[in-house]
Amino acid sequence: GDSAGGHLSLSLAATLAETRPQSRPAAVLALSPWVDTHIQDLTHEGSSWQRNQQLDYLGFALGASPAVLIFGEGGHPLDNLLRLPPATAAAMPPMLVQVGSNEVLYDEIELFCREGGLAPERVQLEVYEGMMHVFQMFVGMEPTAIEALRSAGAFIQERAAVKHAVRAVDEVATVDTSLVK
Repeated sequence: GDSAGGHLSLSLAATLAETRPQSRPAAVLALSPWVDTHIQDLTHEGSSWQRNQQLDYLGFALGASPAVLIFGEGGHPLDNLLRLPPATAAAMPPMLVQVGSNEVLYDEIELFCREGGLAPERVQLEVYEGMMHVFQMFVGMEPTAIEALRSAGAFIQERAAVKHAVRAVDEVATVDTSLVK
């Protein structure tokens, strides 16, 4: 998923990891995910919201915290779905997170990937220099978009192949041998 869709993808993976670990996805691909829906103060000096305000179209479009625009000043009771308890963070599937260095969301994405309690071997963070929010949608206009999507495709193919192999082994392991003499 990308942007808010990235948040939904990560939230669903977290919910499945917590409630139905056997049903968790083989992997999660998150393109510029909005991971911190709780952030309301964008005035922190030096933050990517300040640093990249003039470089990212999302900064121009919103002009204010997305949390305030969507949830209001008081927030929402479900606005912290990605503040993962340690057991849930440890059970998350492998994930590829792509972010542009010029995004207003850059700091929160990097913080989520590096310090969100996720197992480092399960999180692959790709930072694309000079790119803005969900730059992957600019295929045909931005060569870096093709590079990023190729990386995403390879990540998905690798994880899908692993899941199919595990599923095949599981199916063989559960064959009813009681009829064999």
